[in-house]
Amino acid sequence: MNADSLEKAGGWFENSWFGSYKAYESGWIYHSTHGWLYLFADTENGIWAWSDQRGWVWSTKEVYPFLYQSNQAGWIYFMKKKDNVIYYYNFLSKSLERSTP
Repeated sequence: MNADSLEKAGGWFENSWFGSYKAYESGWIYHSTHGWLYLFADTENGIWAWSDQRGWVWSTKEVYPFLYQSNQAGWIYFMKKKDNVIYYYNFLSKSLERSTP
C-alpha cells in the first residue's frame, strides 16, 4: 500500500482511498480511523488486514469504505468515527455496530 501512499512527517502515510496510517516493520499499522491493523496482503486486488475487533477484513480502492468481513462471510460499511467510537453498518445482521480502535 505504501506505493500508492504519500509519506508524511513522523512515519505517517496518506493513502488516497484508505486514509492516514503509520507503518511498523512488524507488519502492523496504526490507522487513524480503524486503529491497529495487521496487513497480510497488499496487492493490486486489494488488502487483507487483521483487526482484533473484526478479524480478517478485505477491501480495495474500488469498494472502500465497504469491507468484506471474512469471519461472517459478509459485508460491512464503515460509516464514521466519532468520539473514539467507530460505526459500521453490517449488511448480514442489518444493524449498526460500534467498536473502538
